[in-house]
Amino acid sequence: MLMYFFLSDRQRWYRKKVVLNKARPQDFDKSEQIVVIGKMNANNFVASDVLMKCPSKYTNPKDDMKNISSSR
Repeated sequence: MLMYFFLSDRQRWYRKKVVLNKARPQDFDKSEQIVVIGKMNANNFVASDVLMKCPSKYTNPKDDMKNISSSR
């Protein structure tokens, strides 16, 4: 499978097309940030892997419990 998308830096100064020769990663659209591993090839970035940072995976369960108990 082939997937491509456009990636920009945090300041949105640079925008590059990223080509990934793998299936679309699960929860790709929900990820807050990604890290792309690969090489530049002409004008495209050819990715060998994509690492995603999803906000729900990094929340503190104790903080979630505080929010639940304080709302009651």
